[in-house]
Amino acid sequence: MKLDTNNRTVDTDIGKAGSFGIKTENMSHIIDILRNKLYTNKPLAVLREYSINAVDAHIAKDIPLTPIKVTLPTMESPTLSIRDYGNGLDDDEILDTYIMYGSSTKRDSNSQTGGLGLGCKAGFAYGDMFNIINYGVNKITHWCAAIDESNLGSIYKTAEQPADGTSGVEIRIAVDLADRGKFQQEAKRLFAFFDVKPDVNLPEDASLDLEVQLYGDNHDWL
Repeated sequence: MKLDTNNRTVDTDIGKAGSFGIKTENMSHIIDILRNKLYTNKPLAVLREYSINAVDAHIAKDIPLTPIKVTLPTMESPTLSIRDYGNGLDDDEILDTYIMYGSSTKRDSNSQTGGLGLGCKAGFAYGDMFNIINYGVNKITHWCAAIDESNLGSIYKTAEQPADGTSGVEIRIAVDLADRGKFQQEAKRLFAFFDVKPDVNLPEDASLDLEVQLYGDNHDWL
């Protein structure tokens, strides 16, 4: 979404002044705050940020009614996968978007939700590594984003293969087996508010509809 970045001019007659910034030696500390202190509910943060990014990718491609695909972790496969069928990204966009805090491809449109340039790094709020699979027009590229010894994080391409005719981006995050239920619970709560429900592997008896509770003597309060 478009952000208000008003440029302000401040006149002063004070002789000494300076500009705010971040020293290089403090960068890992600031990035650690953005990774670990930004989100209190980390499973929800991961689901929300990457699912919204996926929905935004569909809006950008003009396929807003196409469901995104979400594969929740199971005992057999403890991995969260969130996949869109948007336009995908080229190598430079992958590097810029997933490495640089504050970088976003969505600041020229109010039809998309994101724009802060923080959500695509949400995988680091849950663990030290996540994987990105980019389905491009000419090739499929596999990337690994990981926290390295510098504590800043790095991203590198791990594989490349011919395109399979689809496009989009898939995020994969390894999930602790003990957190499977938490991811399922947060997915049901989150996706209840989505206009287009994701294609998600919830149990058949699980509903993505909003649960409405009636209150009052006549049960006429929602």
